[in-house]
Amino acid sequence: MRLKLRDNYESYNPLISIIIPLYNRKDTIERAIESLVSQSYQNWELIIVDDCSIDESISKVEAYSDSRIRLLKRSSNAGYLSARNAGLSVMRGEWFGFLDSDDALTSDALERVVHTFTCLDDTVNTVRGHKLDSERNMLCNTLYQEGIIPPMTMHEGETWYVIRTNLLGSQRFLEGARWADSELWMRLLPYMKQYFIDEVLYIWHTEGEDRLSTSVSEQHQISKYETYAQIIDVNPSYFFMRRNVGLPDVLPGVTKFFLENNDVARALQSSELFFRAETGVNNRKSVAKSLLLYTEEHPSDAGSVDALLMRFGMRCKLRSGEVVQRNSLSSRCSKLLHLAKALPTTVARKAKTVVGLLSSPVLLVRVIGEKLNRRQS
Repeated sequence: MRLKLRDNYESYNPLISIIIPLYNRKDTIERAIESLVSQSYQNWELIIVDDCSIDESISKVEAYSDSRIRLLKRSSNAGYLSARNAGLSVMRGEWFGFLDSDDALTSDALERVVHTFTCLDDTVNTVRGHKLDSERNMLCNTLYQEGIIPPMTMHEGETWYVIRTNLLGSQRFLEGARWADSELWMRLLPYMKQYFIDEVLYIWHTEGEDRLSTSVSEQHQISKYETYAQIIDVNPSYFFMRRNVGLPDVLPGVTKFFLENNDVARALQSSELFFRAETGVNNRKSVAKSLLLYTEEHPSDAGSVDALLMRFGMRCKLRSGEVVQRNSLSSRCSKLLHLAKALPTTVARKAKTVVGLLSSPVLLVRVIGEKLNRRQS
């Protein structure tokens, strides 16, 4: 339902920065710009960061004389995440959002978000709304409902968002990393107060084969291993938090990837995050199996792996390729006591005494202490 603007709507007129990374989009960039020019809310700035286009994209932008439109020309092609970061570094708005050079905003998108954080709840620092898939004519995400989004909530699926600039601070996208959007969101999520507008604010033009999200994003994309390594070094809680907000758990795969790249230190770090969050026996065994298989080829790392597994109560080993529990000391002592019963009486007594001491380290230390005291006296 469309919300009615209140009387005090005009009392707050924040500058909103919209950032567009641009690379060879001569056929679509005008549509993106026009969607800003035609906004019902007019206090905005548009920062277009050209990533060394070799078509007529720049001339299309330079044809606009609007002083609110700024064009940054990069000296080398570095990818859309780097272009986004460049835009973030020069923006002047109190709020900011992103627009792809082949997409468009609805004519009242900025008005709706300004109304939300002006009139409904001035403590909100993130406003989200629907994206419409133009090709399928359907919403990209239907999991959110109108109103304040519960803390630490993030659903899969595309939405458009505007964020208060002071929430971002010095945080930036990890350039070249996969899932860079969600990774930055995870860093900001604990500090977000989000409101969702149950209206279409953004038109996601998915028609055609040559799209920004499927071409430019892959030009500078680093490998999965490099992505995992970068994230776990900069923001290890990302993997843990994914589980808390209902996103797919990727930690078992992350551990395997690190092991495949002989990066046992990061494999142990990701495994620790997983064991902290996971209580299911089979899932734990799956990660333990990956670690134990690795130690068969790299026995020098067995001590570190065993120490981690034991810290989380997983005293286990591989038997015929499967994870099984190792016999504990008390279990082995019980077997010895059972065998001692078949021995002659005198020998059995001595055997039981030894086994009893082994099964109780505290008692063993006490007996040794008494023996030493007797010798000293």
